[in-house]
Amino acid sequence: MAISWVAVAIKILEEKENKTLHYREIAEEAIERNLVETQAANPPMTLYACLYNDNYIKQQRGELPLFEISKGYVSLVGRDDPIKSITQSTKKYFEEVKSRLLKKLIAMKGTDFEQYVEYLLTRMEYSTVERRGGGGDEGIDLISETQFGVNAIKAGIQVKSKQLNKRIGEKDIRYLRDVLPKFQCTQGVFITTTKFTSQAIRAAEESHGLPLVLIDGDKLVELAMKYEVGIKKKKVEIYFLDPDSEVFQFIKKSK
Repeated sequence: MAISWVAVAIKILEEKENKTLHYREIAEEAIERNLVETQAANPPMTLYACLYNDNYIKQQRGELPLFEISKGYVSLVGRDDPIKSITQSTKKYFEEVKSRLLKKLIAMKGTDFEQYVEYLLTRMEYSTVERRGGGGDEGIDLISETQFGVNAIKAGIQVKSKQLNKRIGEKDIRYLRDVLPKFQCTQGVFITTTKFTSQAIRAAEESHGLPLVLIDGDKLVELAMKYEVGIKKKKVEIYFLDPDSEVFQFIKKSK
């Protein structure tokens, strides 16, 4: 008797001892074994849509999804390992929060983004952070000073909030390095919401000139998460059955 795409995926994956399979493999085996009845023009895509939709519905209800889906490959979420399932769901939610924060930073005006970075650096315990900004900042938006033992590091920082499709190029990096001596800086830092081109990264890694640190959008939101800048962290208690508990062992022995 024919069954649903969700049920057939569970059946096939369980028979394969939860081996990770591409959704096309699952669909082809289901059709070959006559496990489903379908008039779909593209059965594999129909299967994929059904599995993805089933996961989405369960997440909306606050339930754990049945499937782990990544780049077209499907496996069953370990039902006998609740900690693994919760960890996977938490990791996915963590990535969603990072994405939402990055979008918010990209949407900021230049001066607002400068203020955000200033606050982040303060939370990171930089001893002094001076915001310059404005039309005459000569490429240095912030200047920070940090003491490491007997050494003091004065960093000239440029910040740029840009869309992800507009990368920071080599010219911007070289300009920052050239202007640092004017402010008696010993290091340069370039912070952006987007990414750096390969040429920009190579320019920053050149041995001559003052050292530069590049912080792209991914690294920026990771720092924001770590220091809870625009982010709130909550601890959640998790309870699960412990069949090997001392009390169960004691009861078993006492019989």
